[in-house]
Amino acid sequence: MRDWKICVYQTSMRTLCTLGVFGFLLVGVPLFGQAQEPPKKEEPTRPVERPATNPLNLDDDIIDQSQVIKTGFILRITVAGEAEPSDTYFVDTTWSVVLKYQGTPISVTVSKFPPKIAADEIAKAFKKYLNNPVVSVSIVGVPRSTVFLNAPALVLRNRGPATIKADTTLQQILTLAEYSDLADLGNVKITRTDKEGKKTTFMVDLKSYMDSANPDEKDNPVLQNKDQIWVPSLGKNANTTQPSFVYVGGEVVKTLEKVPYHDKPPMTVVEAITQVGGTGPFADRKRIQVRRSGSKVPILVDLDLVDSGDETNNVELKANDSIIVPRLAQTHFYYVNGGLAKTGRFPYDHNMTLTQAIMENGGPVPYAKLKDGVIIRHLNPDGDPNKTLNIPFNFEAMLKRKKPDIALLPGDAIYIPAGSPPTNQPWDVFRFLNFANSVVNLYNQFTGRGFGFGSGGN
Repeated sequence: MRDWKICVYQTSMRTLCTLGVFGFLLVGVPLFGQAQEPPKKEEPTRPVERPATNPLNLDDDIIDQSQVIKTGFILRITVAGEAEPSDTYFVDTTWSVVLKYQGTPISVTVSKFPPKIAADEIAKAFKKYLNNPVVSVSIVGVPRSTVFLNAPALVLRNRGPATIKADTTLQQILTLAEYSDLADLGNVKITRTDKEGKKTTFMVDLKSYMDSANPDEKDNPVLQNKDQIWVPSLGKNANTTQPSFVYVGGEVVKTLEKVPYHDKPPMTVVEAITQVGGTGPFADRKRIQVRRSGSKVPILVDLDLVDSGDETNNVELKANDSIIVPRLAQTHFYYVNGGLAKTGRFPYDHNMTLTQAIMENGGPVPYAKLKDGVIIRHLNPDGDPNKTLNIPFNFEAMLKRKKPDIALLPGDAIYIPAGSPPTNQPWDVFRFLNFANSVVNLYNQFTGRGFGFGSGGN
């Protein structure tokens, strides 16, 4: 009778042990695995500080990503999944960049190519080391040309160094400098330094260029790097006769174009801007400035209100007025959320594509649902939900070049679902029973008598 009780007791204990092991495998092992990989703490996105706007800055804040790469450019190169070669590079005088992979230097010629072709060249060089390398290249810095403006007091409102573009003219930079009626524009002096350091000085009659119906382009020269510009004062001979033009600059289709002025009927801001092709895509239409000689405070114009029927904002112009259409303030951001290495708000400071934005911020995290991405685009700045676009994309197909890339716009929000690790495969019953039996046998070996309860009745 006692042996029968012992047998039943041992069988019950074996069953409880087996159920305990099974419960551990179902609950404990997944939890244990998760404990080994604590979730990453998301680093807070630090706001990007932008320098104050220089009124004499004529260079583009947004870098043209279709231009040919040249010596002195700074590039951001990303090789997908590879941290070592993904970095910022300076294009040296050999027209090349030197990347590293596992300590091996890889020199690639990138000058004379636009970024897209340069990325293909780098990918070719990496095919020795990687299968189907995915490379993105973007221009993040270009050499800047600078001139220096000087004049007596009250002649120019803004003096000092000025950043220019390759096609900036004397008239353009002096318009931004806000010359007064005291400026002797007929006797502007330019001192130019050549590559050998030799200086040459020449005089320019900009007033003749501005007043003439058939101007001579030599009186409005294209400026060069390191030009020094001197604008003298008319003094007692100040001529208050106003030229019959107004000048339009900034974020317009034809920048800093002079427009023939008329006062019958009165010329308005909208008419002048229309004659230069209208505002550009990055124009701040709510903060257009009309700068008028003799006035220290510009007249502010809101073109959006004019479009809605408010004619009080459509200011009547006077001869020699300058209209400046500013670039949108640093609301130029794009947003990244979901299953990506870096999320948050990032500055949109150069034209970029969807793949560039994703790769420049560390790429997707493991298990992200790459096929289910979406770009949320707000076409109405007033937040009309009926004008919000949801643009789906398949990032996995883009990486394989089965789907075209998408150009981003300021304000776009990129979202890829984070996803989760695949669930564990069903536990093989026979493997589980063998494992449970091994645990029980181990216990028996330590006790020497089954579960050690057989002699408890003696």
